[in-house]
Amino acid sequence: GLCGVVGRKRVVLLAPDVFPASNKVLRSPDMECPQLKPLANLPEEEAWQRLEALATPGKGGVVDLEPGMFVFVPHGWWHAVRPIDDF
Repeated sequence: GLCGVVGRKRVVLLAPDVFPASNKVLRSPDMECPQLKPLANLPEEEAWQRLEALATPGKGGVVDLEPGMFVFVPHGWWHAVRPIDDF
């Protein structure tokens, strides 16, 4: 799980079947898969927006984690976290 301590963060959760697993990096998605490879060449904000768009109902979700909150990440689910607030 993820626990909010300092500052707000945006958490993107994606089901295990949204991306294939990497054969090169343990417990990581395959960054060469058709859903993720195009994101590498986009401006950061657009890449995050597209990643969030993949988190459709039943396949994931997006939540803003605030200090004092806890988000459960089910086993095998992909997740990405970025800060909302400056530190």
